[in-house]
Amino acid sequence: MILLIMYPYKKTIIGGVTWDEFILGHAVRTYARFGIGQFMEYLKAFTFLLNAFIFFICLESLNVEKLILLISKIFKGFILYGVIEAIVNNFLKISLFGRITSKITGTSGYELSQVYLRNGLNCLQGLTKEPSHYVNALFFTYLILLCEKKIHGQKRIWFATIIVLLLLSRAYSSVYIIVTIMFIHYMLEWIKEQKKAILYRIRWVGIFFTIMIGILISFRFMKGNYFLWRTTILLKSLGRILYGNWHSLRYIGSSQIRIISIMESLPILCDRFLIGIGLGTAHLHSAFIMSLISVGAFGFLSWLAFLFGASSFANKKIRLIIISSLVLVNIFGSMGNKMLYTSSNFIYLLFGFVYSRENYYFEIRELCNEEIACSNRC
Repeated sequence: MILLIMYPYKKTIIGGVTWDEFILGHAVRTYARFGIGQFMEYLKAFTFLLNAFIFFICLESLNVEKLILLISKIFKGFILYGVIEAIVNNFLKISLFGRITSKITGTSGYELSQVYLRNGLNCLQGLTKEPSHYVNALFFTYLILLCEKKIHGQKRIWFATIIVLLLLSRAYSSVYIIVTIMFIHYMLEWIKEQKKAILYRIRWVGIFFTIMIGILISFRFMKGNYFLWRTTILLKSLGRILYGNWHSLRYIGSSQIRIISIMESLPILCDRFLIGIGLGTAHLHSAFIMSLISVGAFGFLSWLAFLFGASSFANKKIRLIIISSLVLVNIFGSMGNKMLYTSSNFIYLLFGFVYSRENYYFEIRELCNEEIACSNRC
């Protein structure tokens, strides 16, 4: 932080405003500034790391099984809410949930109309401002249910319901969230049954392509073809964006803005790859790239090292799952620097704690279960 104050970034950036405002001509490029707002961003990141350290110290003394059961009950409420919302919106044709959401999030009627109908279906918002936010909530619900499955076992109906709700959300981000879920599932199966890794790979690849084909078929036959239209527009404009000729595009949607912000910010990443330009200075629609630009490779790797050091993860494959999930979920996410200190990161940490092979807590529990089984047989 001190180094950034002494050695500020000299080139102009998109900071203090969004890329949407810049592309629409409502804002201009500015220079990176380090003030009280930027200092608060560093304070939030430091506070999160300190809380993560305390969190894992407390986990050693807490009843983790009861904690996960309690959290899973709360998160299952998100699933049930989505099921009820899907039924009420799309079958009963009542806009009750839209009115509830607008009251809670302060969303205007025009904004709600933009996310209501896609492919002839009402989107699922789950008390959030837009469907993509509910998709993120479903992803973290999936991680919590995996933790419950590890300890107590879990019915597959909950996981199947999450996939269905992701598809019914009609959020464009649901596609790469489903890919992330399948990646996690494959990796966990690989850890559990290494000798059968190839068979599991074939199975999950087959399931993945089946789901993708189902999505494409739904694009073709559903009314409106929202996803197909959005994908077609993105592919047609991708060449101009990659070559920096995006100014000539007639239509620039949210997908194009995300890629434009990433491509235009890559030179900043190359200029300050090691130390970054400072938290809270730049803005772009990729939380992962934005975090790299803000703290640099050295800062980001230090953040990961402290995080895993505090949590005492011994399993490298679990680390790979968590880091890969962080990247996949945040590569096009608009969370920004909150990726470094958001409370949802504690779910990743709890997931890592539960699935760590060398965690003595769960080894003791398994040994106790074996002793009880042996005594019953005797």
